[in-house]
Amino acid sequence: MAYSRPIRYLIKPENFDIQNLKFLPIRSTNTATTAAIRYTDPKTGKDGELVISTHKCRSPSGILKGWPYEMPVNSRDDTNIKEFKLGMNLTTRDSMDSPNEEEQALLDVLDSIRLSAVKFALKTENLKQLRECSPPQAMAIRQAEQDRKEDPANEKEHLLSIVKPLYINPVEKVIEDKSGGGQKTIKLPHKMYPKLDAFNKIATAKRNNTEIPKMDPRNPLGIWNFQTRICFPGGKFTSPVKCIDIPGDVVAAIRFRSIWFGNHGKKPYAMNIQHSCLNINFSPYHNFFGKPHENLLPPNNDPEELEVSEEVQEELGTEKILEEEELNLPPSLDFNDDTELDFNEKMEEEEPQPPPKKVQTRRRVVRAKK
Repeated sequence: MAYSRPIRYLIKPENFDIQNLKFLPIRSTNTATTAAIRYTDPKTGKDGELVISTHKCRSPSGILKGWPYEMPVNSRDDTNIKEFKLGMNLTTRDSMDSPNEEEQALLDVLDSIRLSAVKFALKTENLKQLRECSPPQAMAIRQAEQDRKEDPANEKEHLLSIVKPLYINPVEKVIEDKSGGGQKTIKLPHKMYPKLDAFNKIATAKRNNTEIPKMDPRNPLGIWNFQTRICFPGGKFTSPVKCIDIPGDVVAAIRFRSIWFGNHGKKPYAMNIQHSCLNINFSPYHNFFGKPHENLLPPNNDPEELEVSEEVQEELGTEKILEEEELNLPPSLDFNDDTELDFNEKMEEEEPQPPPKKVQTRRRVVRAKK
């Protein structure tokens, strides 16, 4: 039977209705225990994938590379990357203590999805199934239920404690003070790190028992197949590789796929919400090639409007400005082109041309007839 992709509903946070959120029955395999997330269209009554459209967020780091948590920092390189993420700020430093309507609506949606996931897991039939396929997680969920009953004033906090957060609350960070020396403390706004839909071709080949592709040492990122589409200003799609560590503004379409039940290492979480970026509108502060989007110089005046002083005229030995053709200049450079210029490259010297050959001509003598 052919696989058919479900309908996708793109919902703005202010239009999100928690009553339309639902979870499919828990499925357990040898590798994972999950429950798919669906959203019901109130007009048609059909279920589809939930995709939340964010407001315009600031992305201070662009696309980030991710490695296994236990891997030493000095061993990390482009050949052993595990995943790619989008680092984005949900609020700003000015609004993090009191988010505006757009920002608060997105934060509320993320919290409500997590809370609904816990309530789904607490249902009798689901908890019974989790005891069989994932006992440690079932115990953690049951403990959260008991803590909620004993401390009803903090019911929400107890339930959310077993679900991995979808975003990070504002935290204080100590950094170096470059202006006055020493250190200073700053407060960072709400952050979110949704993954990109990216698949390692080598890992996929091993899983499917197919021919394993070779990694090009000159381009180790070439083994990744990106499903997430990134759009630059002007509607031009680009590769996520070009947005690595590039700051900019983003509007992301985040897809919420399923609840995943399992171990989270040293963290006390029993479950998390699997989500990823489906599409990203990315407006970088400068593009990948380092060329500015706008002219940083004053306007380029028309040569006919320029005035030449008498001193310059005497030095040039002329009273007029020579046209470009007369100066024999190269064609004007188009800075909208993607051609990279190497100003350190030496100019090629013109090869000396051999002198023109002398053409011998014969003198024709015409004699008059006698």
